[in-house]
Amino acid sequence: MTSGRAWSLISLGTDRQYQGNVGYEDVLKQSYQYDSSVQNHKQLSAGDLVFLRGSKSVLGVALIQKITSKPGTKPQRRCPVCGNTGLKERKTVTPRWRCGNGHAFPTPVEQSISVTVYKADYGDTFIAMPDNVPVSFLKSAALRPSDQLSIEEIDAHKIEAPLLHGV
Repeated sequence: MTSGRAWSLISLGTDRQYQGNVGYEDVLKQSYQYDSSVQNHKQLSAGDLVFLRGSKSVLGVALIQKITSKPGTKPQRRCPVCGNTGLKERKTVTPRWRCGNGHAFPTPVEQSISVTVYKADYGDTFIAMPDNVPVSFLKSAALRPSDQLSIEEIDAHKIEAPLLHGV
């Protein structure tokens, strides 16, 4: 039985554009990890349908079986000038780091923040998607479109027919 809600979840591993945090330990076919600093963290529930996506394509679909939580900490990187967490690591330019406000610096300030750590388990419900399903497919079904959300609610009815007929 599903709750009637569907979500797009970003699972990027090390393929992240911004480097303000170190990411999460997702196990793509089994679970999704997130914390209380992520927008919509309180919205996921057992029974929700989730579409896991990378930076370019939809990786799979699953049904949340259970969600567990525990207190934890999260390392966070900040600009030493303004405190911004929107950092990009540059490979060929020095200084190596740049924040979203334009400050360049050799090393970000690292701090640890208190969070609630969540884990959404799928049990054995994960189904891999074909490589040709682009992220834009999920973005077109977003209820409140935003390029900033790791957990984004979607209208599953908008993508049901195209999925059944080969996108």
